[in-house]
Amino acid sequence: MIFAADVDWNITDPDIRTNGNIPLAVSVLRAGTFEKESAEKPEAFLVIKTPWNYYGKLLTFTGIVGVVDDYPPGSDVSRILQCEDSSEIVITADDGETIVDMFLRSSSGRIRIGDTVTLYGLVVGRMEVENRIGGTFTHLMMVGNFID
Repeated sequence: MIFAADVDWNITDPDIRTNGNIPLAVSVLRAGTFEKESAEKPEAFLVIKTPWNYYGKLLTFTGIVGVVDDYPPGSDVSRILQCEDSSEIVITADDGETIVDMFLRSSSGRIRIGDTVTLYGLVVGRMEVENRIGGTFTHLMMVGNFID
């Protein structure tokens, strides 16, 4: 069994495109060593500033859904997450500022834009995401199995 504390997280590179933390999080989540009742609820703005301090801990954030997408079986996202159904849910955390972006190892189900949801997952780093006006937003990136 794989435990998050035993994983060699890449703490020197916060960028999820280059740090290799997504496959590490997937291996921990597939091992089933977490239950959502054990999740910590830190302030999102603290986590996005220093995500490496939270690697390996199951975290939870609540917020309003801004983006919800499902990916088909065999898609790049489903392959990376090692699952059939996968989705991505982006929320603005309850602090009203921090964007939390989670790749979910299941379908998003009946979740819609504007819903308030609670995400449970492992932080894997940050990513700069282009916005509609030409700049970027920094997203706190997570991989998870649970959502309420």
